[in-house]
Amino acid sequence: MTGQIAFFIQAADGAGNVALALDHGNPFVGFASSSATPPSATTNPATNVASTSATLNGTVNANGSTTSVQFQLTKTSGDYSNPTIVAATPGSVSGTSDTAVSGSQANR
Repeated sequence: MTGQIAFFIQAADGAGNVALALDHGNPFVGFASSSATPPSATTNPATNVASTSATLNGTVNANGSTTSVQFQLTKTSGDYSNPTIVAATPGSVSGTSDTAVSGSQANR
């Protein structure tokens, strides 16, 4: 990886609630209207950062709903209009406790 890299994490549950977290935990959050508690997501610092790869890290709390998880990667902080989608492991979480998630990105 070269140049500035920004990433955020997105978590979405089956009710359409979506949580986004930007820049190491500074959240940007948008939620659809629902009686369920929306999921929450926090980005953590990337690890194993090299010239062509990095491991993206975060934490997701599904707040009682099955929640899909992915990372979205961009080279320009603040420009999230056309991100690269990076699969998270695990790709889905459930329950009411924080779950660590990660994603490997190479050749960017």
